[in-house]
Formats: sequence, C-alpha cells, structure tokens
Amino acid sequence: MHDLWVGTVGTIGVVIGAIIGALIPYVMTRLSRADERSGEVVGMLAELERANAWAAVSAVEAPEMPKYRLPLSTFGSALPKLIGEMQFSQAEVNALLEYTMLAEEFNRDLERLGTALVSNNSAGVAAIRNRLTKTADRLKVESVAGLSATALRRVLGESLNRPYWAQWIGW
Repeated sequence: MHDLWVGTVGTIGVVIGAIIGALIPYVMTRLSRADERSGEVVGMLAELERANAWAAVSAVEAPEMPKYRLPLSTFGSALPKLIGEMQFSQAEVNALLEYTMLAEEFNRDLERLGTALVSNNSAGVAAIRNRLTKTADRLKVESVAGLSATALRRVLGESLNRPYWAQWIGW
C-alpha cells in the first residue's frame, strides 16, 4: 500500500511539474508581448504627433526649404500586430489605416516635389504643393489624427493600468 501512495504522489508531482514547466514559457511570452505592445503604442503616438507637426510645417514653408518625410516605421511594423490582437474597434482601425495611407500619400508627394524642384517645373511644383496642403489638412481632421491618437492612448492606458495579477499573466 505504501508503494501505491509513493507512486501516485510521484506521478502527481510529475504532472504538476510538467504543467508548470509548460506554463512558464507561455507566461513569459505574454509578459514580453505586453511590454512590447506598450512600447509600440508609445512609438506610434510619437510618430503621430511628430507627423502632424511636420505636415503642418511642410505645407506652409517655402519650396526651397528641405522637406522631411513623415515617420511611419513603427506604424508599418506595429499596426498589423495590434490589429491582429484585436486591440481596436472597427472605427479605430479605419482611422489608423486612413491616417497611414494619408501619411504615405504625403511622403510620395514630397518625393514628387523634390523631383519637380530639381527639374525646375514650376507648374508641377505648384500642383504638388497644392496636393501637399490638401493632404496635410486631411491629416489634421479630427476623424483621422484625433481618433487615431485616441485609440492609441486607450490601448496604452489599458496596458499600463492593468491590475498586478493581469500584468503578471500578461493580459
């Protein structure tokens, strides 16, 4: 009878050890992804704020001034992951995607402006500057930049204001 209890307790110990051993990588992955998500959202907010400032300046400054592309590197890498994790509502996803497309359009127009300036095409420069101004105005619309920033701040707030046990588990 003693051998039966020793074998049963040993088996239970092995099962518990296997479960704990399997959960450790899962919990660690969840924790690291939660930290990564917070960093990505902070980076996206910084890019969004910087892009709005640069779009406003680039649209009104003289054509001879150097132009800067709107930053989109974090948006390009983090947005698909955040959408896949279902962090945003459908309206927020639409606003973030529209913002990304407008910023890419703005960057393409900046490249076209540089080409037109180099070739001394004054009609082309005027048309491209007009497009840049319209795109910059569309970037500043509350439904695009405002909703994008609100969505990112909501996700960031949710990830930073989780209860301790949820942070430890990675939810």
